[in-house]
Amino acid sequence: MTLGDLGSSIHGLTGHSAVLDGLLRLVADYFVYGVVVVLALLWFHRDGLRAGLGFALGALLALGIGALLGTLWLEQRPFVADHFAPLIAHGADGSFPSDHLLVLGALTGACWTRARPLALVALGLSVLVAVARVFVGMHYPIDVVAGFIIGGMCGVIGWFACRPILPILERLDRQLRRRGVRPVLFGNGSPGAPSARDWVFPR
Repeated sequence: MTLGDLGSSIHGLTGHSAVLDGLLRLVADYFVYGVVVVLALLWFHRDGLRAGLGFALGALLALGIGALLGTLWLEQRPFVADHFAPLIAHGADGSFPSDHLLVLGALTGACWTRARPLALVALGLSVLVAVARVFVGMHYPIDVVAGFIIGGMCGVIGWFACRPILPILERLDRQLRRRGVRPVLFGNGSPGAPSARDWVFPR
């Protein structure tokens, strides 16, 4: 089965159940805001400041790359190309790559190195949103897959791009903790203590 066949199969499920249509319309429209929930949880993670900043840098880079690719490869959205009404209202702009998945991919990538549980939450959100965006007729599977891969790579780049300012982040982190503004509730090891992962992903 090709990605095109997969997209046709997923979108072909529309119109058979009002409950399913409504649920996936909700996911397609609003689950991307789960990013805010993950960022809120990152605030309480030992490496949350670096992961959050890495996400911001990665998301900006990913969206920039996405805008460039969208200009170079102008792909019509499925509902425009195939002349059907999508389940959610949307402009007839380019389909490739998916901005939603660029952002969710960046969050997953930025969290993957040191905040793996939150990265898995972001990954779960990514899968749900990707399927829903194809289901409602907004994207082809290649749009969401490419968006997630590009975003994930940019998120990892964002994480490592923070390395030069790590001393500044650590000083800020100590001040926030001392004032009780950023209590660390989870994260591997004590602050500053190296973990086994440090040998694979050095700071």
